[in-house]
Amino acid sequence: MNVIALAFGLGVAGFDVFGAVLVVLLVASKLPKQKIATFALIVLVGTVTAGVAASLLLGGSAELFAQALHHVPACVWVGAEGTASVGLLGWAAARLHRHIKSDKEPQESQDSRALQWLRRSIVLGGIIYAASAFTDPSFLAVIAITSREQSLLVVIIAHVVWLLVSQGLFFGLVIAIMCDRHQPLIAWFERVRARYSTLIRSSITVVIVLCGLILLADMATFLLSGHWLLPE
Repeated sequence: MNVIALAFGLGVAGFDVFGAVLVVLLVASKLPKQKIATFALIVLVGTVTAGVAASLLLGGSAELFAQALHHVPACVWVGAEGTASVGLLGWAAARLHRHIKSDKEPQESQDSRALQWLRRSIVLGGIIYAASAFTDPSFLAVIAITSREQSLLVVIIAHVVWLLVSQGLFFGLVIAIMCDRHQPLIAWFERVRARYSTLIRSSITVVIVLCGLILLADMATFLLSGHWLLPE
């Protein structure tokens, strides 16, 4: 349960509104809701499948590496957690640096390019959007913490939880569109985005720091005592 709880926290740390913005733009461009649903389904299945495969590969590679070199596989997990924690803290530092500078870059051009690209191929766009999760430090951290998990079900649940939390607005909007209830949600999303964007970004940065510190504490506890702080 601690792994799933940490995956939830990492989902908050990786909370992203870009997917929701894409959905709003797709709705505005009159894209059929069936295609929007297809895009969301590909993102869901693709991201979870890729994450679970990466977790199993890292865990299996660690075991094979240990057998070949007669080292305990924990050394690889320590390296994975250390890399993930440093990545999270570095990500938080980069976010803080951006917060200090005034954010004046226009988003319209970036959004329109993404929209034009998506309309060409919803399937390919969904695959690429799912693959882009590997550029998210919080997703890499989930892979690190689930790589030493013995239960496949827990690994799958952890990745599903991370995705649904980090992309909560995205999937919420898609569900609302399928039920033809999206207009109030889109209006609410635009109001919240305009009014509380700074507060939301700052809160997410705090969560990123906390997740990075938890992983560092887990790694340090193992190095000092030989036991993980987070249960295996």
